[in-house]
Amino acid sequence: MTVNNVPPEILPVPPTPHSPNSDLPVIVYRGALNDLTFEGALAAIDTREWPKGGHWKIGGEILAATPHYHAITHEAYTVLHGSGTYLLGKSPLDPDTNAAGNPAGVTHYVTETEDEYEIIGFYSLVRISCPFPGWKLDQLR
Repeated sequence: MTVNNVPPEILPVPPTPHSPNSDLPVIVYRGALNDLTFEGALAAIDTREWPKGGHWKIGGEILAATPHYHAITHEAYTVLHGSGTYLLGKSPLDPDTNAAGNPAGVTHYVTETEDEYEIIGFYSLVRISCPFPGWKLDQLR
């Protein structure tokens, strides 16, 4: 199990009237996985703290295109194939605003996909941790 030690992209997502969002940022590790197979992703992610939730091949699915957030858990996606565009932190009803956030959940949904987009979702069992064993997120708060 090897991963590339890539710098994280930190994306703060403020709350809106229709999307409470988290006070924690969205964190993106582009190019972190060396093995982009289902088995490779499972080997790279610390599934003791981030159990696998689902394996999706998304091509215009209504579920992925519906704005939603997870109120009691954090979610990590591994992209195995293709590409997808996510709208983060807003529902179609939201204007631009800034207010206090909730402890978990950032509104998200897929707006478009290409090349047979395939992902695995993992859901955190702890408030904040990194899905890659040995990596620390303390400096991101």
